[in-house]
Amino acid sequence: KYAMDHHHEFGKMFEVWVGSKRFIFLSHHSLTENIYIPNVNNKFFARIQIPFMENIGLQHGLIFNNNYQIWKRNRKFVVQSLMSPRFLRRFTLLAQSLFNENESFWDKKEYHIDFAKWIKNFTTDITLKTTTRRPSYCLNTFVFGDPTNSEEIKKLHKIQFSTSKFVFARWKNK
Repeated sequence: KYAMDHHHEFGKMFEVWVGSKRFIFLSHHSLTENIYIPNVNNKFFARIQIPFMENIGLQHGLIFNNNYQIWKRNRKFVVQSLMSPRFLRRFTLLAQSLFNENESFWDKKEYHIDFAKWIKNFTTDITLKTTTRRPSYCLNTFVFGDPTNSEEIKKLHKIQFSTSKFVFARWKNK
């Protein structure tokens, strides 16, 4: 309703300031349709050239890929994976369980929670749990402070540290 009212008042595009952040809303399809045209000559496909991305192998994914054909194939694979019923069911159950677990802290009214920060941690937890199948404890850290006294978290920190050491050691040797 808010967007529709502003569309009628201001036209195809309007801006909203929320605190110190500026949001620009495009409320007419003609402003966005050129972005989504599946065409090699589309001026919106161009990606930033970042030299060190090639050194560490990140130019082959979805975000930093400058080769349209490879990007198109990768995007198709990712979309099929993310839209499969099995993944969506698992993702929904994960989001519900994580939310219910953290909602119990709200019910106790022991903690003051900044929802903007909470939602960032919630998103990080879901993303990392979905991709790595390991908990990241971002929400627990946000609510309770530093959780490094937990043995499971100490073990995960060791794994993360050794993995990053291995990756950067390989990168240095190239």
